[in-house]
Amino acid sequence: MHYCNVDMLQLFMLAGIYSGCACLAVTVILLALQQLPSERSKARCGGCTRTSCSLRLLASTFLHLRDRRQLLLIPITMFSGLEQAFFASDYMQAFVTCPLGSWWVGYVAICYGVVDAICSASFGKLVQYFGRIPFFILGAAINVSLVIAFLTINVTQDRVYIYFVFAGLWGMADAVWQTQINALYGVLFIANGEAAFSNYRLFESIGFIMAFGYQSHLILPIKAYILLTFLCLGMAGYGILEYLERKNKDWHLNGTS
Repeated sequence: MHYCNVDMLQLFMLAGIYSGCACLAVTVILLALQQLPSERSKARCGGCTRTSCSLRLLASTFLHLRDRRQLLLIPITMFSGLEQAFFASDYMQAFVTCPLGSWWVGYVAICYGVVDAICSASFGKLVQYFGRIPFFILGAAINVSLVIAFLTINVTQDRVYIYFVFAGLWGMADAVWQTQINALYGVLFIANGEAAFSNYRLFESIGFIMAFGYQSHLILPIKAYILLTFLCLGMAGYGILEYLERKNKDWHLNGTS
């Protein structure tokens, strides 16, 4: 599939607006947000400087990779970054900008964001009743179905609504990954949360970098297959992790009974 050309003035305008909002957000955080270090951080750092505390956190981040649970979560964490980048770059370019025009990008993005926000709030409550596993399966099923649809459908202007449906479904799947992967890290690594979430952001960012790095060098089917590969590896790692955690839990219960 070949990407169409976009007016460079519009492209630079959108990039400028995005960059300006990002800079404004960073400025507001630096000026208005009060740093509230946790008691655990205070106890860990003691009287050391901020630089030495940062170095300790960096070291603990890489030492945390010795935990096999963290290793099992790496593929699904990288997929979280890959799928966001795939939607933002490849879907928007190939399935919105080319067939519909660049002026539709904002409307499709709004649909994606609204569904993502609603589902994120809803899944956080529903998981208390159904558990994590059904939502991981739901997210994977949606992403696999959509990627197959992307590879088989013909891009056309006749059915505009289908692009909004795809965006909404992708937002629903993204809500699963953003809420449940975060929650899983919080549940598994209570004693070492800072290092765990540092690894979460590290590998999610690697997924972003990979996707945007090869975005202009690979054709869409290859990028879709890469996405599916990381999804399969991630779900396999998650399944093994759930099995090990349940096995350890049963072992502890039987040992104390």
